[in-house]
Formats: sequence, C-alpha cells, structure tokens
Amino acid sequence: MTTLTFQDTWTSFEGTPTSVRCTTSPHRDPIVSQDRKTALSIAIYLNCGDLSSGDSRTYLQGYCYGIEFVGRVQSTPKSNEVCVADLIESNDHQIHDLIHKVTRILVLKYHRPCYVQIASKTAEFTLNGADQINMLQNITKCIDRNVK
Repeated sequence: MTTLTFQDTWTSFEGTPTSVRCTTSPHRDPIVSQDRKTALSIAIYLNCGDLSSGDSRTYLQGYCYGIEFVGRVQSTPKSNEVCVADLIESNDHQIHDLIHKVTRILVLKYHRPCYVQIASKTAEFTLNGADQINMLQNITKCIDRNVK
C-alpha cells in the first residue's frame, strides 16, 4: 500500500493561480473503491502557482475534517449528513464557510473522511462566488482523474 499524491494547477476567473494537492492515507489502499475509510487530504493553495519549487511561503487560512454520518437504520446507508470539525478555525466568515462547503461536498461525493486546508500567498484572502464554484469543479475533476 502506498500513498497516492497528485497535484493540479489552474487559473481562476480573476487570474489568480490556484493549486490543489491531494493525498490519500498511507495506511489504506487508495485505489480500492470499497475502502471508504481512506481519508482524502486536500490542500488548496490560492495565488501560489506551482508548488513544486518548494520556495513558496503560504499562510494557512483554515483547516478542517469532515466525515459522513452513518445512520443506525441499515436501509438508509447514505444520509447526506456530514460532521465537519474545525481543526484550525478562521476568524474570517468567508473562509470558514468556504472550507466547510468544500469539505461537505467532497465527503458526500466520495463517501470518505476528508481533511481540507486552505492556504494563500498573502495573509489576506478573497475569492468571489464564481471562483468558488470554479475551484470546487477543478478540485473534483482533479480527484476524479486520480482516484477511482
């Protein structure tokens, strides 16, 4: 069993380079679709461009963990309820709401626990509604290409 890591970079509507890096847990097999315990770790870097150089300093904006509720009733295995816990909470409501949205969408889409962090090149953070949707679409495309 190996860790599966992949990265993708795109430009937002505002011209901001954005990168996403996804890593699955090294303790489980990320390729097996039935393995719903494999946690996805999603790191979103706003205005950071290519992260491969290693010299990009970023500011952590928020970090949280999400897991899907498992109901007691066996007839309803998929509940659409997600528990999201802030591991590092942001004082900025926009960041807080965005990271919770991303976490909830990814947990429900992949039915796996998910760690999500958002970092940016500067301490200030802005992302309009269109860029939020674009970012979510690009993250899910990136994961879909790499995780079966």
